[in-house]
Formats: sequence, structure tokens, C-alpha cells
Amino acid sequence: MRYPRKQHPPLRTLWAALLLLGAVSSMPPAAAGGTQGAGAIPGLNGIWDRNGCTPNGYTCPFDVATLPLRARAIGFREAFDEVLSPKYDCVPANIPSLLADPYRFEIRQMEDRVVITYEKDDVVRTVWLRGHGHRAPAVGDFFQQGYSEGWYEDGRLVIETTRFTFDPHGLDDMSNLPSSTSKKVVERYWRDGEIMRAEVVMEDPLFLTGPIQYTDSYEPSSQPLILPYGCDPELARQPLQFLPPKYIEPGFVRIPVTPHGEAPR
Repeated sequence: MRYPRKQHPPLRTLWAALLLLGAVSSMPPAAAGGTQGAGAIPGLNGIWDRNGCTPNGYTCPFDVATLPLRARAIGFREAFDEVLSPKYDCVPANIPSLLADPYRFEIRQMEDRVVITYEKDDVVRTVWLRGHGHRAPAVGDFFQQGYSEGWYEDGRLVIETTRFTFDPHGLDDMSNLPSSTSKKVVERYWRDGEIMRAEVVMEDPLFLTGPIQYTDSYEPSSQPLILPYGCDPELARQPLQFLPPKYIEPGFVRIPVTPHGEAPR
């Protein structure tokens, strides 16, 4: 979903150019070129524009009726009230929803990490590459953007992200499909000539009966990222005034009965 932007400073082009220059200077030698051989590091540095996605059994964008949803996902979607959506308070989207938005992003490959900066929502993801001594999060640590670990395999960058917090739009922010702390997203990026492709597989055993998979494609962009995104909370909430109320406030609250026939204490 697009949010209204604030006016950007006139020096944003110069700022973005300096940022891009820093990305080039920080890339490892193997990442400076284009397509690499199998087992090598693919050259993914740069700014990318989304071309669209190719479904692997599911439509792009998703047709909710075809997704492998559990009963609780269907129940949540039917009960969810749109006015509770965190996006109307400028809360950033996370993956996979973030990947489907028509905004550009920049990849910076470094020796021990990959940094991905998105125009959408000012999101910056850090992918920690294996083998460099990075410590995994402690038990009980969860993050809105999850924890991303990466490695290179057969000429592809593989990113595995877990440790997400519960998100009412974590599977799809356009269809009110939630995700749990069990969500896992695996992205595989590679070069196909000048085009970059990304295979995305997401799992969530609490809301899905099986994985959802699709492939995105991107083309290089010569335009700098427009940052900051500048979501205005007041403007972001304006569409809510046109939504009809989903629920009517009761004159009293009836406590639901538990399966054992007793009201919860």
C-alpha cells in the first residue's frame, strides 16, 4: 500500500549518489561483476526496480482462495477490523509483503554482511553472512523485520529470515493475512544477464498448511533511491474515515464460554 510522502530535501540526489559510491567501494572483488560462475558470489550490488513475479502454483498478487490457509488464518482474516491495521500508523511492512511493493531497493554486498535498503517505509535489512562469527539472537528475541542469515550457494545469495514478531499483515498486507513467530522466509537471488531474479518461499505452520512459493524479477535502475520515505501519520490515517464500521458496540459484553462450559477467569 502506498502512503503519502512528505516533501524530500532538494539534495537527495547528491546524497543518494554518495550512498551508491559508498556501496561500490565496499563491495568484495567477486561481487563487482555481473553473472558469476556456479559457486561464485553473484554481483547484486546496485539499485533495482521490480519487474513483476512469476507464480509457482499461486497467482501474483495472491488469490486468497488458492492459498493453503489453516482455519485460524481464515478466522483471523474474517474477524480482523481494517482500522486496526498498523500500516495506518506508518508501521513498516516486512517480508514477503515488502518485496511485492513497486518501490526500488539497493543491495550492498560486503565481506561479512549484505545490507538491503528499501525506499518503502525506510526499511534497512542487514543479512549476516555465515562464517564471520556473528552471534544469533538470544532465545526469546524477536524482531519486526525478523533476523536474516545469508550464504552463497551455487552462484546465488540465499537469505533465511526467522524470529519475526506476530504481524496481522505478515503474510500479505493487502489481504489481511497474519503471520506468527513461526514464520520463515527463504529468498534466493541470482543474476540472469542484466536481470536479477529472486525465488521466495515462505512457511508458517500456524497459519499455512504448506509453503507458498513464487519468483520475482528485477532490472537495474539508474535512478537513486528517494529517501527518506517520510510517511506522515496524519495523512496515513485519513483513508480510515471512509471505512464503514465493521462492528457495532454492544450494550453489554458477554464473556465467551470455554469448551468446558465455564467462563474464563
